[in-house]
Amino acid sequence: MKLLFTFFLCLMLVACIGANQSNISSQQLDVSLDPVTPDSSAYPAALMWKNGVPYLNVSRPEDSYLRGFNAEKTKLVWQAGKNQIEVNPVQMQFHFANTDKGETGILSFFVLTTSGQKYSLRLQLPPQLNHAFPIRLVETGNWFQHLTFHEFSLVPNNNVDKIVNIQGQLDWKAWHNSGSISLTLKPTEQIEISTIKPMWYNNIQAKDTVITHKNQKVLNLVMAYNLTVNQQVQWFNLDEKPINDIEVISKLSTVSFAAANNAWEIKLPEIGGRKHGSKTSTEALNKRTINDFSLINDSAIEQTVNLRFIHPNHAKIGFVPILRDTNGIQTGWPIQVSKNWHVRAGQPRIENDGAWIHSSISLKVPANSRHEFTYEIVHANWNGVPAASVAQLSLIGWGGNGFWLQSALGNWSEHFCFQPGRALRRSMITDIRPLFQKGMKNKSKNHGYDWTSNIGGGDIGLLHDENGRYIQWKQAKTEFHSLGPILSEVSVTEITADDSATLRSTFMMPRSDDLNRNYIKLEFEVLKPLAISRFALFQFGNDYYASGRSTSVIYGRGNKVNEPSQMLSPLQSTQIVKSASVPWLGNAPWAMLPAKLNPNDLRIGYGNRAVVLRDFSATINGEKLNNAWLHSFEVSDNNSAGNVNIELGIDPQITQLMPGDIINATVEVLALPASANFYVGKDANIKEIIKGTNGIQALTINEAVKNQVTIIRADGTNVESTLPEITYAEAIQGFSVSGGQGWYPIKVIGLPRPASVYWAEKVNTGYEPLGSSFDEEKEAQWNWQADNNTWNSVLSLRSLKKHEQIRRFKLIPRPALEDEETILLSK
Repeated sequence: MKLLFTFFLCLMLVACIGANQSNISSQQLDVSLDPVTPDSSAYPAALMWKNGVPYLNVSRPEDSYLRGFNAEKTKLVWQAGKNQIEVNPVQMQFHFANTDKGETGILSFFVLTTSGQKYSLRLQLPPQLNHAFPIRLVETGNWFQHLTFHEFSLVPNNNVDKIVNIQGQLDWKAWHNSGSISLTLKPTEQIEISTIKPMWYNNIQAKDTVITHKNQKVLNLVMAYNLTVNQQVQWFNLDEKPINDIEVISKLSTVSFAAANNAWEIKLPEIGGRKHGSKTSTEALNKRTINDFSLINDSAIEQTVNLRFIHPNHAKIGFVPILRDTNGIQTGWPIQVSKNWHVRAGQPRIENDGAWIHSSISLKVPANSRHEFTYEIVHANWNGVPAASVAQLSLIGWGGNGFWLQSALGNWSEHFCFQPGRALRRSMITDIRPLFQKGMKNKSKNHGYDWTSNIGGGDIGLLHDENGRYIQWKQAKTEFHSLGPILSEVSVTEITADDSATLRSTFMMPRSDDLNRNYIKLEFEVLKPLAISRFALFQFGNDYYASGRSTSVIYGRGNKVNEPSQMLSPLQSTQIVKSASVPWLGNAPWAMLPAKLNPNDLRIGYGNRAVVLRDFSATINGEKLNNAWLHSFEVSDNNSAGNVNIELGIDPQITQLMPGDIINATVEVLALPASANFYVGKDANIKEIIKGTNGIQALTINEAVKNQVTIIRADGTNVESTLPEITYAEAIQGFSVSGGQGWYPIKVIGLPRPASVYWAEKVNTGYEPLGSSFDEEKEAQWNWQADNNTWNSVLSLRSLKKHEQIRRFKLIPRPALEDEETILLSK
């Protein structure tokens, strides 16, 4: 039977985007020989505080030296490929540099008055530390950055006249290849401004004629730049459209070119409201929104096109954008998502606060070509299971000066948040909430689709020097590997303030419909001699952020489900805080913080916390460590004492680390329900376990022991891991799998384009497209890898009641023939 290609596929996609992927998985597809690709020339871009955050929220006496605003730490660094821009807000300067050429120029600003006076633009010091922090992160990620700076001082160049404080705003927007700067100052009675002048310092020569800018008003300056292929900074006027022969078309959306953003913006149409049912109806949970658009390049050369999608009003807590090609196949291209919903009650509204969602991507479009795509929004479920998602969440309107990343399962509650830089309460890990537990309002008909209690707070890479002083981290570089919907994955790489050690932390959340599981892969390396008095590779419960309240730690080996547990010995007094330590042994060592529940406060601490150590390796002074150590310290949350934590560390007798020392680990972080009667999930096994004696503890042990996946390759070798990973070559040959808990992910790396292969499972005597056994498995996740131009594919498989039952899968190249009868392949 001959296949109807493009027309059938497009019709199917528009009619039901959630249609079974197996309907198209094995077809011969229309694949362009010269496809659109992401612009990988300088991907991923990254923005970070150069010397650490300018203001740390700390209150312990031993941290007194960290308090207050630190002007030296206001510097920001942006990197994209070989290009770098260092922003010095205090001096209001932009330092452009390149790894090959060094510093290429410095941009600064001065103001001329009608009487001939000259003033340099500076940031006011000290700033007001409230919800309107003067350095505001609007959008950040691997494609597009938008920062704003507020409240300035005009410093007279003659050093005689008085400094003039003036209100205003500077917007900086940056892609990997271009950017724009706009500056607006409000009139002041103290001086009369005639013009704002940008100054470009290049090779120690000051030039103001190099910069083309649009001087719309006396108190307004707008300018833009390109980072050229020959590593030069080219200034241009925003009135000029950078791309003349590109056209973006969408029948259902409004499309326009936003010069200040140097991007084509697709304003998506409003999403119709629910006529019947609730947000928890099957229709609402499985809803997807699609928007078709075309990219047309009529020029004779390849063009780079920056795209931004302006979302309409919809649930913002969790969603996943996906780009599909003309055949309905995922492109796997990385999309940046930035969003906000914060408004500070009782405070004046400020620009960029409130509710908005923007997504961004940059694509290379071949010469003389037209390409069709579908932009899809997965709102809550991915094929019937709550989708995993992660995005940058702006804090404008809430306050602070931090980068904030927010993960969710579905779209009804934050489930795991973390902040590169640790601005808030000196914690990398912030809000964590159980899944499918009664919400903070405890409604009688609550089905778990509500905000649940915050039991979060924690950190990674906690270091104290030999004198007990906290060692700060800096230059937290964030890379989004996948937004979801099967597995969200983000890595943060940082270095200590004294350049003595590096830490790479990879945060992963798989989709789930039973428990909130998060995984953190930690890679710590020492570069210079480092004396320590305290070291925690991971903390659940930070010194300042520990929302759950526990006064004891229970731990075990994770060897069998009916094993006895142990209580960590009472905390012993040290010079500063109380602590306890014990070797952490076993196949899957686990630790739990039994919650002290307060029924009068369901907003904070109403849930249980547990950790499973999934792997650990360390080499110290040339010798391998046999095991990790479990520590517990007395901590606090907003200065409320009487709380303890869990810490993953090493033997406390080790006080000196040397260059080449390495400590690696993977932890599974569990946000567990408060009690049996508070859990509203549908998993019968979990319900049965937590109803028993010491139910939450039994659930922790069950997770530690059983959440292990076994993969047998075609050559008979095994992979045993909670997060198994195999290669493309191994997937093509086929593999068998068993074990796991809930919906477990399997990652395959090094794949060719998604359109070239499809997934199949062995059913009876032949292979059938993925989803034949369980409809929820019917489509894998695809993620493009910029460093080698390959893709990763992530499966999400259901764990079976018979834990040892084996299933077999393989990747199959798409057939070259058109006969549908050739699709089902036998072993």
